[in-house]
Amino acid sequence: MDLKAFAVLGCAIFIFITITSTAGNEPATPTDSAPKCGKPQTPPSKGFRIVGGGAAQNNSWPWVCALVQEIKKPDGMTYRQFCDCTLIDKEWVVTAAHCLEGLTPAQFNYYVKVYVGVEDLTKAMHNSAKKYNISQTIKHEGFVMKTKHNDIAVIKLHKAVEKFDNDTMPACLPTRYVGAGDYVQTSGPYNRKLCYVGGWGHTYEGESGKKGFVGSGSDKLKQTSAEIFAQVDCKRKLPVTESMFCAGYEQGGRDTCQGDSGGPLVCDDGNGTWVLHGIVSWGPGCARAGSPGVYTNVFHMKEWIKSKTGKDFDHVSGSSDTDAIAAVTETTPLYEGRFDGAEVPIV
Repeated sequence: MDLKAFAVLGCAIFIFITITSTAGNEPATPTDSAPKCGKPQTPPSKGFRIVGGGAAQNNSWPWVCALVQEIKKPDGMTYRQFCDCTLIDKEWVVTAAHCLEGLTPAQFNYYVKVYVGVEDLTKAMHNSAKKYNISQTIKHEGFVMKTKHNDIAVIKLHKAVEKFDNDTMPACLPTRYVGAGDYVQTSGPYNRKLCYVGGWGHTYEGESGKKGFVGSGSDKLKQTSAEIFAQVDCKRKLPVTESMFCAGYEQGGRDTCQGDSGGPLVCDDGNGTWVLHGIVSWGPGCARAGSPGVYTNVFHMKEWIKSKTGKDFDHVSGSSDTDAIAAVTETTPLYEGRFDGAEVPIV
């Protein structure tokens, strides 16, 4: 079985865009009553897909951010979007730990920028990106590349985001795990929670066994809905650990793909507040029937996030239920060869 190689730095499949100039635009001035997290001007919309195309609506994903490697060449700058991330605070973003593989922390901090408040990467790279340098990267000390266990990292911005507005706002962190039976999609046969994933990854899976560039990267932010699987169903399908959960569709057709790694899976808490529950991690192929995507369980990692950032996020989500996802003790390795043939970053 060929596995979906979500793009990683050092093991990644990059989107190449070469341009010669970049300028920033000032964000819109927010109101004094701007919410602290999870309240976009336009909620994430149903029906759009990352695999297969479809742009997200404006200002519906103000927390999503892109990790972009900037390389200066004689004929101009080359920009490579290789992973996504989520703004959780004015100073911090969260992503997948495997996105930090391939470069030393010093190299990563020097060559990689965080693009915040961006929907169209091409336009952003030319003249409108909110670019932030990186001052610190912290990868989970228990991360295992082979299994993607504890696939989480936090990145501190060199300068704090000055304003939260319609296109820049953090996602809320969860106070509980939202399982398959919470706020279900009543029209579906599986009684599963419906959530959403956004990113700039590839829009279709490449041919089986193809190495190097697979699929086609998107310059415009896309999204898809995803049903959260019960953990027992996830365990039957894939070798997951307690730090993971599955989301997608039994019939396939909608999924994340290469380049979406580190991006957010968010769920409406029932009151119109969008909560970060998952981080795009890994999965077999892209949008295959019977093969859901696998996500890092943010609730499971919340105490780790708090300990590394020094921030207290308990106030950001409206839920008071503290029931956690049932622990999974199996640590079966993932399939071999997932990152075979991927490129090494040019620095």
